[in-house]
Amino acid sequence: GLHDALRSGTRLADAGRVRAALIVGSVALATMMLLGAGLVGGSFVRLMRVDLGFRAERVLTGSIVLPEERYDRTRSIQFYAELVRRIGALPGVRVAAVTNLAPFTVGNTAMGWAVAGQEPANKSEMPVASWRIVSPGYFAALDIPLQRGRLFDASDVPDAPRTVVVSETLARRAWGGADPLGRQLALGNGRKLTVVGVVGDVRVLQVDSAPRPTMYFPSSQLPWASMWLAVRASGDPAALAAAVRREVAAMDPALPLAQVQPLAQLVSNATAQPRLTVLVFALFASAALALAVVGLYGLVSFGVAQRTREFGVQLALGAPPPWIVRAVLGQGVGLAVAGVALGILAGVGAAGALRAILFETRPTDGPTYAAVAALLVAVAAAASALPARRASRLDPALALRSE
Repeated sequence: GLHDALRSGTRLADAGRVRAALIVGSVALATMMLLGAGLVGGSFVRLMRVDLGFRAERVLTGSIVLPEERYDRTRSIQFYAELVRRIGALPGVRVAAVTNLAPFTVGNTAMGWAVAGQEPANKSEMPVASWRIVSPGYFAALDIPLQRGRLFDASDVPDAPRTVVVSETLARRAWGGADPLGRQLALGNGRKLTVVGVVGDVRVLQVDSAPRPTMYFPSSQLPWASMWLAVRASGDPAALAAAVRREVAAMDPALPLAQVQPLAQLVSNATAQPRLTVLVFALFASAALALAVVGLYGLVSFGVAQRTREFGVQLALGAPPPWIVRAVLGQGVGLAVAGVALGILAGVGAAGALRAILFETRPTDGPTYAAVAALLVAVAAAASALPARRASRLDPALALRSE
């Protein structure tokens, strides 16, 4: 009988070690998933705080394509100028403008450039900058700040000298700290334009990419068949959609106004992939955390049930209940600490895989690791608290009589 009892005790000890190893493993997995969720979540928060260089709120956009068979160069200029004037006069409209590409729409327009007089012999060696065709009110519609010089106005007529407004980044790359106003840019197509203004940098292709050097051309000097409206409203921009459609139809009933939507929606669409990534990591991290908590609670409760006689003897001999609580909590928290340590080591090794999807966040961000460790230890203590409280309230007489 003694031999069988000893063998039974050995089997119980082995089973306990296996269960403990499983709990440590589940806590380690939860640690890794929470680290990933924390890093990706922190990256997303920083992404949402990025200064785009313009204000998308209260701006309505819509796309128009003029048929080439009915609109030549002169008619295109006249159509868009009149359309901007009519929409700008609508109630609730602060300013209206057009551009060949609205922010965060599909595609980009880019061209080689150089400081006039410094063009490379091979045009393929020219640096490339994005370019946009805009009407005079575009910068006000998107609230892009003017840094120096002037914006486009009524003087930039088709037969006037060609002008260009450049972004801060392009001005800095071209002339360093010198004043760019009055200087000339040579384009990859051979044209030369005079710089009349410098505006702030904007992010219009990807939220997580650095602002690109950009050139702005006046729509009165470079007509374009396909243009986007940019209408800044004094209230809800969606409320202007019907009125804007009526103005387009009044000028050309056969001309559709497509993709009418607030500019804020285009910005939101640009962050859809990071938002989905955060959601996936959060779901997996939540599932892993729940699994670890349930497993830890079950193991500690089972341990308390197996040590009922032991705790009964200790209580009968005068052990204070807080001592029992500390003993049970120590078991749960100890397993959690071991799992967290293992998970952090594994997380550091695997964090490099997240580098490509993180924005302004280091894969080994110290505060994130510390917050995850503190959270898991606190959760482990909470999961162990109920079994610990139950153990401290055992009736010594009943515990000693139990088998």
